[in-house]
Amino acid sequence: PHRVWEKMILARLAGGGGGGRQWVVLKHASLRQMHLAVFVRAALRTSAHSVRSAVSATGLGGVVGNKGGLAISFHLGTTSLAFVSCHLAAHDHKNRERNEMCKEILSETAGAIGEQRRAARGRLDVASQFDHCFWFGDLNYRVDLKLGQQAAGLPAEALKEHEAHHAAVRDLVEEEDWEALWEADQLRHSQRAGDVLARFSEGQYSFPPTFKVLRQRGAHYKQQRIPSYCDRILWRSMPGRGSSAVTQTSLAAVPGVSTSDHKPVFATFEVAASARLHGAAGSSRAQHEATATTCARLGSLSLQGIIPADLSGRSDPYIAFFTNPPGLLGGSVPTSSVKKGVLATGTAVTGEARAWRAVMGGSVRGPSAGFGGEGADDTCSWCEAELPLLRFSCSLADLRHVTLILAVFDRDIGSKDDPLGTAMVPLSEPVERLLR
Repeated sequence: PHRVWEKMILARLAGGGGGGRQWVVLKHASLRQMHLAVFVRAALRTSAHSVRSAVSATGLGGVVGNKGGLAISFHLGTTSLAFVSCHLAAHDHKNRERNEMCKEILSETAGAIGEQRRAARGRLDVASQFDHCFWFGDLNYRVDLKLGQQAAGLPAEALKEHEAHHAAVRDLVEEEDWEALWEADQLRHSQRAGDVLARFSEGQYSFPPTFKVLRQRGAHYKQQRIPSYCDRILWRSMPGRGSSAVTQTSLAAVPGVSTSDHKPVFATFEVAASARLHGAAGSSRAQHEATATTCARLGSLSLQGIIPADLSGRSDPYIAFFTNPPGLLGGSVPTSSVKKGVLATGTAVTGEARAWRAVMGGSVRGPSAGFGGEGADDTCSWCEAELPLLRFSCSLADLRHVTLILAVFDRDIGSKDDPLGTAMVPLSEPVERLLR
């Protein structure tokens, strides 16, 4: 069936004629009735490389494919891109399950996606290594006016009744009070709390909720479900790429489609090409050390609010270092020493990296490295001797376009190390200061 769908899309991309010869299917991924396809212009096909895909089933028992995610990643010239389509748990009260499914999708697709997958051994997820990651699909997050400040003049008790809640949301839709609906959105609240899709951006939904509608033209809602923005499109970029690297040029629904109880949502974007680096990463340690032109060392690094990963309420954290663009630190992953038995009372890791100090190629004094969320008072620190020397196989000038990825893990004996958090540290600012 997906072949028929792709053929129809190719015809549309070609303006209804020519059979879509100006476009080709770069990659397709599927999971039961879920399908994700990436198309590129035929003239750009030779510029696309490192094309990979992965699937994650998060349905009943974690194996049924009625819910889950599909991921496709590739490079187009110098720019690395990832696309994730997902279908998450339904119903108003399943907000936590939806958040957990997002984490499961990230975890289960990590080992198959990205150029650093072998060196990282699945330690970097799809949201933490590409220039730009787009996340979309039937996310199933609901509008809940009890979360927002707007309740259409009704007391909180009244909103516990489904009929009153439905009527209040419908009134806001008729008034086109999109901001009030947005403030009551479960996904937005989960993101603010740091529970899911951290640092992902989203456009303004200035149109009626797309679920749950009657199968007819226009937005006419079924009484059984609260009208909600289930169908979403988000994106996240490496901080070193700049805020203007991705521009959303449109975001809209298509109310004329009447074949589903959802109205389709589409968006268009302009994406700036990433800078080309002149340095080249060696595939072996010897080759990498021979080509390394800039080396730097962290003078100290500290983390607060470490998440308990062991039954004892403690963690054994260490930090693994990666880069975007990938592979600039060689084939092996530089890591810090492991801190044993750290009392872990936090809910999310925060951190700071200071005093970049060059051994060769100029000095780099660095920015803070935040790990997201609110931390506890406890602190875990690494001194200079406990942190690796970072050998970058690019020039100091090229280092302006590099983001250092710090992935924090709990060391386990006999099982896979548990991820605790990831930080992105763009090196543009400290390098620019050196080059002035």
